Amino acid sequence: MKELVSRRAVCLSLALSLTLGLCLPAGATLGESGGERVPQGAAPRNTPAAALALARGAAASAGPEKIFIPLSSGDSQIASFLVTAKTGDEPPIAGSYDPAKGRAEIPLVPPPQRDTDYEITVTSVSDQPGLRAPATKTVRHTYPAVKSIALSGPAALRAGEGATVGAALSPHQDYVSPVRWASSNEAVLSIIPGANDRSVTISALKGGTATVTASIYEGADTVTGSMSVTVVPAGGGGSEGSAFWVTPESYTLFTSGTADETAFTVAALFSPGDEATPVSWSTDKTGIVELQEVPGQPNQKRVVAKAPGRAAITAATAGGLLSDSCVVTVYQIGDGSGSGEDITVKPPDDPADGSYQYIVNGRLVLYTNGTPNSANLSGSISVTPSPPSPPQPAWASGNPGVAAVDQNGNVRAVAAGETTVTATLAGKTGSIPVTVYTIANGSLSITGAKNLVHDGSPASAALSAVYSGLPSGARPLTSWQSSNNGVLSLSPAAGGSTTAAAQGKGTATVTASGGGQSATANISVGQAVTGITVSAATATVKAGETTTVSASIQPANADNRTINWTSSNPAVATVSPGSSGSGAAVTITGVAVGTATITATAAGNAGLSKTIPVKVQSNAPVDDSGNSMEEGKTITWGGKSWWVIHDHGEDFGGNTGSVVLLANFSGAAVTGWYNGARSFYDSLPLTAEQKAKISPHKTVGTGYGMAWAPSAKEVYGSNGDYAVDEKELPTLTQFSYFAKNGVTVNNCSLVREVYGGDSLLRNDAGRGYYAMVNASGSLGRGVTTISRPIRYCLILNP
Repeated sequence: MKELVSRRAVCLSLALSLTLGLCLPAGATLGESGGERVPQGAAPRNTPAAALALARGAAASAGPEKIFIPLSSGDSQIASFLVTAKTGDEPPIAGSYDPAKGRAEIPLVPPPQRDTDYEITVTSVSDQPGLRAPATKTVRHTYPAVKSIALSGPAALRAGEGATVGAALSPHQDYVSPVRWASSNEAVLSIIPGANDRSVTISALKGGTATVTASIYEGADTVTGSMSVTVVPAGGGGSEGSAFWVTPESYTLFTSGTADETAFTVAALFSPGDEATPVSWSTDKTGIVELQEVPGQPNQKRVVAKAPGRAAITAATAGGLLSDSCVVTVYQIGDGSGSGEDITVKPPDDPADGSYQYIVNGRLVLYTNGTPNSANLSGSISVTPSPPSPPQPAWASGNPGVAAVDQNGNVRAVAAGETTVTATLAGKTGSIPVTVYTIANGSLSITGAKNLVHDGSPASAALSAVYSGLPSGARPLTSWQSSNNGVLSLSPAAGGSTTAAAQGKGTATVTASGGGQSATANISVGQAVTGITVSAATATVKAGETTTVSASIQPANADNRTINWTSSNPAVATVSPGSSGSGAAVTITGVAVGTATITATAAGNAGLSKTIPVKVQSNAPVDDSGNSMEEGKTITWGGKSWWVIHDHGEDFGGNTGSVVLLANFSGAAVTGWYNGARSFYDSLPLTAEQKAKISPHKTVGTGYGMAWAPSAKEVYGSNGDYAVDEKELPTLTQFSYFAKNGVTVNNCSLVREVYGGDSLLRNDAGRGYYAMVNASGSLGRGVTTISRPIRYCLILNP
C-alpha cells in the first residue's frame, strides 16, 4: 500500500531481548538498540545474546505498514538474523534483516483494522555453522489499530470565508491508508482536498450548519471523527433588516397575571437565505427570567418571568460572530401574590381655581351637558423595580352606555346613570364608581348676601350656584358675570361659588351660567365712611367763653354723613350740639380752667374719629409768660414785677375777671401820693394793648392818671385816723390777699413782706398829715412836707 506523504505519524516501539544458545568467545557482548529493554532468558553466562526492539515505521517511510526490529550483537560470529511474525492461523510473515541499518523489518500488508497479536521469532545465523548452533528467541507483540480521529478547526465561519481542518489519528502517529473526508451539507460548507489527506480546506457558502467527517477502515471497523461548523451570514447584525437581529428589542413582563403578561416569545432573525443559521440563547439574569424551548423553532425562545428585575436575552451565532439582545423588564405588582386589589384608580386633580370637582361623596361625577364631561383616570400601582414610567393597566366600563372608557383611561359621560370603571394589570384590579347626571332645565339658582357696602362691612359676600336635582357637594363648572364691574366684581369668574366684592356705590346684576342653565341676582352696594377730618388741631377758650369747630366726612357720597360729638371732661369744656352734619359747626364752651378732649366720631363708621385737645384758660389777665395771674403771687407784667394783691378787680372799678396789681418796686419819693402817680404810670414800659387793659380806680378816677396809691382801709381793712375822703370810705374794700391772711393794723407782718419798706398811702389831700406803711409794716402817719416812696396799684382787666 502506498504511503501518504503528509499523513500524521503514530509511533510505537517494542523492545525485545534474545539470548541465543550459542557459545561465544570469551569477552563477546550483545548490542542493544530500540525501545524498552527486555530481560534476558535463562541461557548460560557465556551464551551469545541478541537484543531487539519493535517499532512502527517512521512517517517518512514508503511502502506498507511495517514492524521494525532493531538488532545488534557483540558476537562477531553472528552474521545475520531470521525474523518472522505470525498471528492466529494466518501464515507467518517473513521479515528481512538489514545489517547496514542494524534492524529487521516485517511488512503488514494490509495493516490490521483492529488490534492484532503477533508472535515474533528471531533466529541467529552464524557465519561458522559448524562452530555455532542457531539460537532462537520469540516475543509476543500486539499491533494497536487506530481507535479515534480528532478533528481540529474553526467551529464557525462567516459566509465567504475558508479555513483548514486537520485530522489527528490515535493511537498511531502514522498510517499508510488515506483518510476520507465529507461535508453533511455541501450547500452550506464545501470541502477542498489538501496536499495530504490529513487536512482539508473548508469553504463557507451561506448561513447554516454542516458536519465535517474524517474516516478510515471499512465496514464495521470504520473509525470516524467529526466536528460541526456553523456558517453565519456575512455583514453586521443587531438591527432589523441587517444580516441578523433579535426581535423584539425590549419587552415588559409581570410576575403575575395572564399568560401574555408573564411570558412572550423572542426570535432571532436572519437575512433571506440565511434563516437556517443556528443560534445559542442565554440570559445574564437566570433568576429574573427562564428560557424555554419553542417546539420546532430552534431560533426562538419562550421567555417566562420569574422575579422582578431586568435581564438581557442574547442570541449569538457560533463563535459569537453575530449577536443581538432583547432587554426584558419584569415588574412585580403589589405584593407579587397575583391576588388582591393593588391598583388605586385616581381621578384627575380638581382645577387649581376650584371651578369644578370630580369626586362627590366618594364617586366620580360627570355631566352629559356640563363640565366635567370627561376625566382622565390613572392607576396608581406599587411596582418593583421602580419603572421610568408606570405600566398602564387595561380599562373597562361596567356599563359603556352610561360612561365609556378607552385604553388610556379617558372616561366620558354618555347618559345619566351609574357604573363602575375597572383597571386590570398583572392579575391586579382597581375600580372607581361613576355617576353621570344630566342638569335639568331651570335647576340653577344663586344664594348669598344681596347687600354690600363699599369700603365697609360687609364689603364682600360668597355667592353659590345651586343646581336642584344634584347631590349635595356637586359642583359642575359655573361661570359668573357682573353687569357693572365698577360697582361689583366677581372672583373667581368660574366655579361652584364666587366672591362678590363691592367696588363702588350702586346696583349690579350677577349672572351664573352652567350646564346650559343661567340664573341672576341683583346686588346693592352702599358707600361706607372712609375718613373724617376736623377744622382745628387744637382749641383754646377762656372760662365762660366759646369757640366753634367743625368736622367733615369722606367720601362725599358716603351713605351716613352724621358726626357725633363728645367731651372727655364736661366740667372743663362742653360741646354742642351732640351730633351734626358733615361740615357743620359746633360750639365749644369753656367751663373751668383745665383741659378736655373733644371727639368727633363718624356715625357711619364708629372706627373713624378725630380728637381736638381743648385748653380752658382763666378769664383773669395773664403775665408776660402767658400764665394766669393768681392772687398772692409775684408776677412779671409789662416788664415789671408786681404783687397780685386782689383777684376781683371789679371791686375797685375793673371789669369782670380783672385783678389789682401792687408794684413790687417803689416809685420816686414824693411828698404826696398824687404828686408822682401820673409820672409813675407814664414811666411804665407798656404797649398800647397793655394800657388798654387798665381801668381807673372807681373813686380815685383818672385825675392823677391810671395809677393810684392804696388807702389804709385797702391795706389794713381800717382807716383809723388816716381817713381818706369821707365820701370814699363806704365803697372801699381791703385787698383780698391781706384780708384772707388776717392783716389788721395789729397783724401786719404780711404787709412788711409785701412792702419791704416805707411807703406813702392814699389819704385825704386836705389833711396836714398822711398815712404811710412803716418799714415794720405797721400803719404810720407822716407830715406832708416829708417826701416818701410810694407803691402804686393798677387795675388790670383780662
